[in-house]
This record gives sequence, structure tokens and C-alpha cells, in this order.
Amino acid sequence: MMTTYTYDTGYYDRNERAFYGFAIVNEKHHDTEDNNKIFRKYNRYYYNNNFYYKGLNLTEEILNGGDSLYVLTMNRYNNRTLTRSGVNSKYVTLDTTIICYLEGTGNAEIRQQKTFLYESTYGNVIRQTETSTGMPLVEATINYHPDPGNHRVSIPSSVEISGYRKRTTQIDPIGQITEIRDYYQASPE
Repeated sequence: MMTTYTYDTGYYDRNERAFYGFAIVNEKHHDTEDNNKIFRKYNRYYYNNNFYYKGLNLTEEILNGGDSLYVLTMNRYNNRTLTRSGVNSKYVTLDTTIICYLEGTGNAEIRQQKTFLYESTYGNVIRQTETSTGMPLVEATINYHPDPGNHRVSIPSSVEISGYRKRTTQIDPIGQITEIRDYYQASPE
């Protein structure tokens, strides 16, 4: 197998004096035992015209060698602002991912959607949902250990997947995880 890449639509911001990457990256997988015939392609599209969004994946297509689309992934982002001690910090979050499994048919036989909800103090993910064709909604809720005095604000204290399982953690005074407990069917094991 051999892999080749092509790059298109590069962007250099003269004001920032920074290269923001390429908007399009194509990856091709060749069968070296069959005269380098292409058997799979990845077309990836990125944001590259904005400092905050640079390098974020907008869309990805997975195709076979005959250009039949098998998987299409689309991401949607959002601007957020954290305000702490009178200082605004801007950041970008992934809000939604949609994955369509077409398997070369032209129709999305399976459509999967993931959404993410963020808390406003530190920007941590507090809820993630996932649903798919023929699958009920699955929701994960995430809580964090509060330790802003030591700048440790992203250590999960619990992750619960409603109706399925829960995991909790304990940390020591320096923020290292000392205990992990798993609960199945919302009852201790």
C-alpha cells in the first residue's frame, strides 16, 4: 500500500504573519500490487481563513477508488467567550458532529449525530448526546472536581451515561486520581 497527499487552497495571513494551513487535503491509498490503483480516498476540508478556526475540520469524505461516497462527516463549531476576573477569553467549541454512512449507495442508510454542551466558567464539556438511525438517544453527563485555586478545573469527578453506567473519581490534594469507581445500571458494583 502507498499513500499520497495533495494540498489545496493554502492561506497566509499577512497581518498575523502566520500560515493558517490548507483548506483542502486529499489522501489517496494505492494498491502497490495492482499497478498503484487507487482503492480509497479521503477528502478533508478545513477552516483556514480565521485565526480561531484555523486547522479545525469542517468536513471529511471517505470514498472508494471509483469515487462512490461511503462516509460523510460534518462538524459545526461555535464561538464562546469566558469572562473571569474581568478578562474575556475567546475560544471555539465543537457543537455538533453529523456522520452519514452511505456505503456507496448515495443514500445515508445510517445517520449519527453527536452534540456537545459546555459550561460557561471553564469551557468544559458537561453533556454529550449521541443518536443514530434506529438507536435511542444516549446522553453522557460530566461533572468536574472544583479546584480553581490550583488551576485544576478539568478533572472529571463523574461521568454518567443515563440508563447504562456511571464512573466516579477521587483525587488527592495535588490533583492525581486516587480512586475510580464504576457503577452499572446506576447501582454500585
